[in-house]
Amino acid sequence: MNSSEIILHPQIIPTVLIPLTALSVALSALATFIAALFGIKLRAEGPKKLLEVLLKPKILITAILANLAIIGGIKAFDYYRNLPSFEFRISMTQGRLAEGSNADYPNVHQQSPAPVVNESGPSLKLELTEIANVSMKDGSFRGAVVSGDQFFVGSDEGYVFEYLLPSLELKRKFFVGSKVSPAPIIFNQKLFVGEGTHNTHHARIYRFDLKTGDFDGAIQTKGHTEGQAVVAEDQGKALIFGVAGSDGVIAADPVSLKKVWHQIDGHTDAAVRVHDGLVFSGSGREKNDGKSYRAYATAYDFHSGKKVWQRELPGSSWMQPAAYNSQVCFVFGEVYFKSNIGGFACYDSKTGATRTSYMHSQPVVAVPIIVGDDLVISDFMGSVCRVSMLTGKQKWCRATSEMKSSLANAVYDSEHHVLVYPSRKDGLYVLNPRNGDIILNWKPQGEEWNESLAPVAISNWGWILTDMKGKIRLLKPTLNLSAKLDKR
Repeated sequence: MNSSEIILHPQIIPTVLIPLTALSVALSALATFIAALFGIKLRAEGPKKLLEVLLKPKILITAILANLAIIGGIKAFDYYRNLPSFEFRISMTQGRLAEGSNADYPNVHQQSPAPVVNESGPSLKLELTEIANVSMKDGSFRGAVVSGDQFFVGSDEGYVFEYLLPSLELKRKFFVGSKVSPAPIIFNQKLFVGEGTHNTHHARIYRFDLKTGDFDGAIQTKGHTEGQAVVAEDQGKALIFGVAGSDGVIAADPVSLKKVWHQIDGHTDAAVRVHDGLVFSGSGREKNDGKSYRAYATAYDFHSGKKVWQRELPGSSWMQPAAYNSQVCFVFGEVYFKSNIGGFACYDSKTGATRTSYMHSQPVVAVPIIVGDDLVISDFMGSVCRVSMLTGKQKWCRATSEMKSSLANAVYDSEHHVLVYPSRKDGLYVLNPRNGDIILNWKPQGEEWNESLAPVAISNWGWILTDMKGKIRLLKPTLNLSAKLDKR
């Protein structure tokens, strides 16, 4: 193309100049605005004058100090925002809410069930009938805990609610003030419950008197107490064990609430398991921790907190270990980092010697339960599997509705001899524990299924199902005797 073919059309010139002019005006306006913050009046020099002014030592120091003040203010607000409620506020609020009760409250030392030793009876076809439901304002992360004819549910609203069975009538509420993430426990007519999310710090384990309804003191930590507390006894002595994230494991007297011992061996959110005079604890990788790849299984002496043994795990252990006879098993799998591995590792409870291990294709981040000589585990994508603790071999694995971040575990109904598992997106699954066959996939009629991260609570009145939107349902299982399943 020669020069005679290059033609500048007049109408193009304004199109090019308009954005340049706009940019110049914007820079001048910005310069004038910033200068005004320092009490300086600019003339036509605009950006050039601004640069000269900002390079002066006095202005630079002022700007640095202002930035530090802003950053400090943001951090201070974030620190305050992630604090729990002040203790005096909890005491005052609960004082107004407190109501007495003459009911008897059997001890619930921990939420996870005892091992199913005598697995017997064929699984049968079941029908489920919803006999009552109630709605809370906010959802429940870890579900219901049954004590007698009452049950307790912690909510994201900052309360623990007490409901009656089978009516689901609200009896009382207990004010915590921040998100109640762990399940509560009951010991000697007292309710104990932690609080918070992963970002909470200086959280507590609260105690409420179930006879009076009053706030009755707290155990202070430096971390968050979203892992469930556990009360256990050994040689006639009772201790309450709390897990506090980066503040480790704390053992305290459940009567005086004074600390007995304190150990930090990594970030600890998994509730401890107490077995044969030892306290077993799993740790994991901190949120936003891209460097450390270490997670541990640790055994402590019940009374002194002295470390008896410690073993490194292939991944983070976020849920309570399982113990039976002479071995203890830790599940593992990542939550905060992408990972395609999970499983469990079993050790001799006294020595820490390796017994068996099992590798899985997805993180295992739900509480394992013991059925016979096997572990029933639930993975991050919603599969339920049964694996031998003796050989590490899988007996069966059943996919439910696949959805990332499934944290609920299956539970065993010893009356009907079935496994019950709430999926995140596709209803409640009832499984045959012998072969993993799906007996029933239940969903509420005329309603959408709300995702659940909490295990179903088994009561004498039926199954208590809670979800992340605050719905609580009481489901009554009944047998269909004409439709027996495989007895294997």
